[in-house]
Amino acid sequence: MTEGRWSLDLGSGPGRFSPWIGSPRRTTVLADLSREMLRTAAKALRRSPPTRFAFARADARRLPFRPGFFAEVVVLGNLLGVAGASLPEVVAEIERTVAAGGRVLIEIVPGAGERSIYLGRLPPRTVRRLVRAPWTWLTTRIETEGFRPARDPSRSSREFRRISVDEILGLFGSAWEPREIVAVAPALGFDPTRLEAMREDSASWARLLDLEERIGRSPARWREAAAVLVALERRASPAAPDTPAQAGWLSEGEGFSTRSSASTIRAASSASRRASSVVGARATATPSRRSR
Repeated sequence: MTEGRWSLDLGSGPGRFSPWIGSPRRTTVLADLSREMLRTAAKALRRSPPTRFAFARADARRLPFRPGFFAEVVVLGNLLGVAGASLPEVVAEIERTVAAGGRVLIEIVPGAGERSIYLGRLPPRTVRRLVRAPWTWLTTRIETEGFRPARDPSRSSREFRRISVDEILGLFGSAWEPREIVAVAPALGFDPTRLEAMREDSASWARLLDLEERIGRSPARWREAAAVLVALERRASPAAPDTPAQAGWLSEGEGFSTRSSASTIRAASSASRRASSVVGARATATPSRRSR
């Protein structure tokens, strides 16, 4: 991961994923078109150190940041799905603002969702015990019985466009290398009864997260998933964009505020990002699963 730069939570909304983005020593910029959402996020994150988060009202089609400014851009909450005809513009802006060697983590919605037939026919408390079984036995049993549709009740396909893994990889192109692709919630889907039973035991909940990551890495699970996380890394280029120190923080004439709307962004200390996969890190995988 590129060191000493900033992170971007694009389409941040109220900031529900922001605490898991970046690191305590790197500033994460929350960018959203809604002032109200940014106010809500600022209130929710007010106890954080003053350099941990910054807030910018921004249109994803015309981001007010210099080229190559961010070490990572995170786009969760299906922002790309609601971009409509502007999807290529939004992807182009994401590409423009990520430094060479930087990473992008995006959430897409390819299908209506699915769940394990085997786990779905067992009582909730049995499932809670079963997830502690040896991985090989459990995953083999799940794959053998297969999967059935399990629509996420919180999402309507009328509100957004479904985007496949192949389509998003095509939009980003050869300048990007896929690092990890994981379908979210392929084991239990959005079954509230079974999920509640799992949450009653922290060890079983942790095992469920691990199980779903293992199952979710299979390309067979990406097509119908209600959510897929795609982590991409920008290939290093000899002609890398200017560093933030050389280029300035923002494009000419754009406002950029921290917790106080009257203040401006100040330089934060250089930070070293954990040398781990964006998706594989528990900090990123956990909030996406819990967001149900």
